[in-house]
Amino acid sequence: NNNNNNNNTLRRRNTRSLSTIGVGHVTNLVNYANHVPDSVVARVHEREFFDMIHSELDKVQRFYREQTRYFGRQAATIMQQARRLRHEKSSAARQQKSVLKRTTREIYRGLLFMRNYRILNYTAFLKIMKKHDKNSQVRNGTDVIMPQVVQSNFFRSPTVNYLIDSIEKFYGDTFHHGDRSKGSSQLRQVRKPVSPWIPFSVGLQVGISVCLIIVYIFIFQLTPDIESDSYFFAPFPMYRAMLLILLHIWLWGVDLHIFHEKRVSHNFILGARLKHARLPSQVFQFAATLTLGLLLSLVFYIFSWAYGSQNQDEPQPWFNDSGYIHASLFATALFIALVPLPMFYSSTRLFFFRALKNVVLAPFAQVGFMEFFLADQMTSQVRMLTDLMYSFCFYGTGAFRTNDNQQCSDFTVDFQAIVAVWPYWGRFAQCLRRYWDTKQKFPHLVNAGKYMAAMLVTIFAYLQAHDDSDEARLRWVVFAAIGTIYAYSWDIRMDWGLLHRDSEHPWLRDKTLFHNAVYYWAMVSNLFLRLAWVLTISPQALGIELRQEFLLLALGCAEIMRRCQWNVFRVENEHLNNCGQFRAVNIVPLPIEDDDAEDDDAEDKYGAATVDSTLMSDSKFHKYLSRLRSPSGQSNRHSKLTEAEVPAPVDEHGGVQMVDMNHNGNSNDNNNNNSNNNNNSNNNNNSN
Repeated sequence: NNNNNNNNTLRRRNTRSLSTIGVGHVTNLVNYANHVPDSVVARVHEREFFDMIHSELDKVQRFYREQTRYFGRQAATIMQQARRLRHEKSSAARQQKSVLKRTTREIYRGLLFMRNYRILNYTAFLKIMKKHDKNSQVRNGTDVIMPQVVQSNFFRSPTVNYLIDSIEKFYGDTFHHGDRSKGSSQLRQVRKPVSPWIPFSVGLQVGISVCLIIVYIFIFQLTPDIESDSYFFAPFPMYRAMLLILLHIWLWGVDLHIFHEKRVSHNFILGARLKHARLPSQVFQFAATLTLGLLLSLVFYIFSWAYGSQNQDEPQPWFNDSGYIHASLFATALFIALVPLPMFYSSTRLFFFRALKNVVLAPFAQVGFMEFFLADQMTSQVRMLTDLMYSFCFYGTGAFRTNDNQQCSDFTVDFQAIVAVWPYWGRFAQCLRRYWDTKQKFPHLVNAGKYMAAMLVTIFAYLQAHDDSDEARLRWVVFAAIGTIYAYSWDIRMDWGLLHRDSEHPWLRDKTLFHNAVYYWAMVSNLFLRLAWVLTISPQALGIELRQEFLLLALGCAEIMRRCQWNVFRVENEHLNNCGQFRAVNIVPLPIEDDDAEDDDAEDKYGAATVDSTLMSDSKFHKYLSRLRSPSGQSNRHSKLTEAEVPAPVDEHGGVQMVDMNHNGNSNDNNNNNSNNNNNSNNNNNSN
């Protein structure tokens, strides 16, 4: 677009360059500079624009060529190793075949990314040129650039599709006894459609759960003596732990729903494969089933206590003992969590426990996004961890039969500080490990200071519980206030990436997925939820008449809601800005030996053996490819294309794939020079 600023800039440049001829011509030269025709300025701008387009096209072609060569070498290597292991039956050979199987899937996934990369870049060039022709005086820019794009190597080369076809055939022949369709299905990992039974069952179970809550409140009102009975509340920590876990699962389902609606690549960021990932409806169904079981157990326990045997000082027969009701719930929950059988989403549970193992082993284990993300969830479940410690004592010692919780209560008080400090220690150790790996003092050491402050707050809270003096209480309040300000500032500025004064959105950031009001509301509500601990200083002074058990439950729920709110904006920020600098998808280097690393002719090797019909398997894309290559209408064929004719790239999940070249942009031909590879990746990032 022609504007006054660009015109003035060009005139100033002309004045400076022409004024060097001589002082006597200054007046005439100034008059000339002030009367530069707009057509001249437009031609200069058009030249700059087309030079930039050609530069970007060169970047795309270079990156595409390097990546296809790399994947070609890797595909040739795994096929060669598979032939070498074909007739071997030893355990070492079986292990190597398993590694080759996983590696083949990684190569196939990378090739799908490259195919999407080609479609996305073609679409980008087409949209850019349409916008150019609409707003520029030069109306035939599309006819100039698009033939070059269509004739370019990245668009015409059939290498990627040939490699995809070869990998599918190799995978079916090698690992599925020649059944190519089965091998292709496993490579693509196509997700089965969600059954309509799932939303129906969720609604049914939620409705029954609401009715049970009403029954629970009704019984509580009819038997007011229950609230004053300390024996009745003996299993309450176990129920509270289960409720906090279920609330976290429910809200995680809400987070997943938001990620799906906003197309946030949460699986890509968390490093979860398709078999590990769960749809929001599946999470809701799982949570609804467990919630119904929990409420049934709670109502049966209340009925048994209110209308059963009232002599709780002596053990009762198992069929008349209310203790076995909540004990069976605890045993069932442990079975669902730990059973090593292919049920209850076993792959997801295995993925969770592997990440949890790395959290426990911090700082001796590698820290990825999933590990630190899970550790942050644990810092919001301190109350749940404390209640679980009490529950193991309560049921392990057999105290559940008499509901005598004095011994386990004393045990919990003695070791509460250790359990409460552990999640913060895990995050502190992870920050130290990140500093060791990256040698960056900021942000890792500063972030470690935040968790050190949280550990000090926990320790002073423990000391204050054993020393009810005003000095101990004041010390705890001061450190709690400092820790709250520290953590809140870090959440808003670093984790969410907000509070940028000069951003496109006032006091937010340049890239956002939600309305501005959502971020402002989140910043305010996050602060209030962080200040919920103030209620524990003096609940009576604030007019709160609740038993301590219910107050701790309310505070635990508030912290979980704050954490799940934090999840949305933290993953969103990582999705948009890669603020944590984690590699979510690791397709290079692959866990195989590259025996053909010196072969630079992979492009010619695979390209010569393919016909043009294999260019794309998508029929819609092939249709308009035929139109582009038709001999008639060479000059105006691109202008007839509409945006609807350009297909969206489809990933192996069956959905629109968002290719993030910040993670996959390494253009390395060899795996022995990481610094050069990173430079090549940075040079090619703009090609997306």
